[in-house]
Amino acid sequence: MPQHHPDDPIDPMLEARVTARLARLADTAGPPPAIWPLLQARLTARPPRRRLRRWGAGAAAALMLLTNPVAYLVPRVQWAVEAMGHPVPAAAWGGQLTADPGLFGLWSAGALAPLRATTTRDGVTLTVLGTYFDARSSVLVVSVHGPAPGGVPAGAVAQRWRPVSNNDDLVAWQTGSRPQSTPPFQQYLITLSNQFGLTLPAQTWFFNGDGVGAFTFPGFPAWMRQAGLRLTLRVGAMEAVVAPEGPLGGKTVHLVPGPWTVAFSVIPPPEPNLTLSPDTQASTPQGTLTLTQVQDVPSGSWMTVSSTGAVDWAAPGVRWSVTTPAGHTVSPLGWQAGTHGATLRFPPLTAAGTYRLTGRAAGTQWTVSWTQPAWDAHGKPWQAPAAEPPIYQGTDWNRATRLVGFPALPPPAGTRLVEITVASTTTPLRSPDAVPRQLSMVLQTPDGPVQVIESPAWLTPVPAAATAAQFAAALRAGSPPGRLQSLTLHGMPAQLWTLPEGPPTNGTTSLLDLYPTWGSIQLTPWPGHRARSGEVLPTAQDLLQFADALTTPSVAARP
Repeated sequence: MPQHHPDDPIDPMLEARVTARLARLADTAGPPPAIWPLLQARLTARPPRRRLRRWGAGAAAALMLLTNPVAYLVPRVQWAVEAMGHPVPAAAWGGQLTADPGLFGLWSAGALAPLRATTTRDGVTLTVLGTYFDARSSVLVVSVHGPAPGGVPAGAVAQRWRPVSNNDDLVAWQTGSRPQSTPPFQQYLITLSNQFGLTLPAQTWFFNGDGVGAFTFPGFPAWMRQAGLRLTLRVGAMEAVVAPEGPLGGKTVHLVPGPWTVAFSVIPPPEPNLTLSPDTQASTPQGTLTLTQVQDVPSGSWMTVSSTGAVDWAAPGVRWSVTTPAGHTVSPLGWQAGTHGATLRFPPLTAAGTYRLTGRAAGTQWTVSWTQPAWDAHGKPWQAPAAEPPIYQGTDWNRATRLVGFPALPPPAGTRLVEITVASTTTPLRSPDAVPRQLSMVLQTPDGPVQVIESPAWLTPVPAAATAAQFAAALRAGSPPGRLQSLTLHGMPAQLWTLPEGPPTNGTTSLLDLYPTWGSIQLTPWPGHRARSGEVLPTAQDLLQFADALTTPSVAARP
């Protein structure tokens, strides 16, 4: 058989055979996907030093589709049937994506496709609720539900079931309580595989207290997305934490190895993709930074930089930012870095004009720029994610408290009520019968504005696997950025944080968590206020002065 060179035209007989086979699938798969132009581009591309490798990959893809297209293409009938399995409305889970501006914008634009694919193991159910795919990201919105571990009452659950990638919490808990039984560190895979044999590791995942969360994986190649994707999500282990003594007391970690596997099919729609190669440089005595690529997709803007010199871009203290054509500064959502460069992910940068990327490391600053045209991101330029619309917002205390379902504490004497907001909460509830809502107040006090959040949930920065005392000890041992003090206010357990503030205040601020029997109350200075350390404590004392009915019976008498 004569050897085919990448510069030669594609064999017309091969093209005709592949096209005919795809056309015969039209009745079940819909219109033939535009795979051939993609393969042709791969076969005729002229990348330096990698022609034979690119030709081999492209030829393999063509042969897979030629020999057995049914095994690799996803028929639209199959996809439609799987997507009809009582999908959960997107409005029920889009709020989980507010931590990611790009994904939240996509959800707002209706770009995430609802789905309902599920599996159950050891009583814990994993369900894929929605999907999104582009050149850089594969996103799955999922839910995890199961009974309270070990028959523990629901009110003692500090953290509901969620996927985990290792047994860090279990090791930390047993190290602090029973060193002789500490298990070895173990990792668990979270992966997404398709029918072409490609397996992607999870890059990020986040879960709220209602058991709904999202995984992000790298993107699949364009020709795979256009063929349709038969996918298998694999989660290696699930974890739940119970705290029968309350959020500050001892906790038990329940870890159940899997795997949980969910199989489903999707046909991702085409997404806009703008790729630029600026090759702009900035040099200092410490080295040269080069911006080699900018890729814009609806889920975010990605930049690849390379460097020469001795700068370690993975070292602590490295900072990145982008200045937009309008002069706004945008921080990255994350990055992967080493000694020779980094890959950075930002929210979608959709405006036309000149951008500047700035990297700071080892006391030195590099700035490189690029110019890009406007591009389509589902018609929605990036903006800071908005929270779920409040249930009530105003100053009517009686109306607000009728909506929350728990005995909220009114503003104390000597304060002025600026605003009340009632909204949904997704953090773990103290009682399964509680209404998942929280009440927020802005109070004007003699020391300045203070925000008070009252909720039937546990609001605490102490990690799920630690007690307050263990966590405070760990902070002291590791030169903590702040101080944690456990105390009792009017017979109610509490924890007071003293945290440093950045410029321009260069001072400290306080955050106080209180734990009545029905949930928790958090006090913190209003954002942007030039706070003084401890100013929330007098407000808390006044708030609790006439709240004896809310104290925890098991706590010692007032100090």
